Amino acid sequence: MNSLSRRCCVADMVTACAGPRTQSGMVLILGLALLAGLSLLGIMAGNSMLQQKQMAANHADSELARLSAMTAIGSGEGFLLALPAAARRENCPSDCFADPVRSVLHTPDMLPAQPEYLPDDWWSGWGLTGHSAAAITSRDAMAGTAWSLPGRYPPQFVLQEIKFVAIPEMSVPEDAPRISGIGYYRILGRGTGIAPNSSHVVEAIFARPWQMQADESPSAGIDCKAFRPWYDCGRMAYRERR
Repeated sequence: MNSLSRRCCVADMVTACAGPRTQSGMVLILGLALLAGLSLLGIMAGNSMLQQKQMAANHADSELARLSAMTAIGSGEGFLLALPAAARRENCPSDCFADPVRSVLHTPDMLPAQPEYLPDDWWSGWGLTGHSAAAITSRDAMAGTAWSLPGRYPPQFVLQEIKFVAIPEMSVPEDAPRISGIGYYRILGRGTGIAPNSSHVVEAIFARPWQMQADESPSAGIDCKAFRPWYDCGRMAYRERR
């Protein structure tokens, strides 16, 4: 075998040996790149799951605050219906309640314009809960609206008398209950969630007929069914403030 043939054989052997090594290196690089891509996808999926979990927790806390605020509105409405006719002086246009009702039934000029943005301390000082309302009305049924939700504070409500519309006795329908007039009230209800800044405030306009004291039933309070359809009684409007 001449020298040229020997050189060709040596070159072929080097090529045959070098080919598999080069291919193995490329497979390793591709495997590492695929592993890095899968790891990146796993991290992104984990972050997405954490974000969705946090969003779900925030939504649940917001709904808890909203439900608590609606419970507060119900407590305020129950408080107004539970008041006896004697709680309001007859033939009185304004400032007609005696304490302790007078101290919690505010006039519109007594409260700030946007109480929904006031801190917890303000609501704790001005707001009523189901238990405190039950103590004023002496109605055990009011205690059923007490705090049973896991928020930071119990549902709280604030009351305002918007106006009182006197109903002359001569204008009362013959088959309707006799009333001295209808009071219209604004109820602000506030609920809190578990998170420090989670709160919700709703507002309702409520009508309560005031029966003649001589015609009042032995049990304090009224039922709106007895006054419909002759008079406004119950929730007239509702909106969410925050």
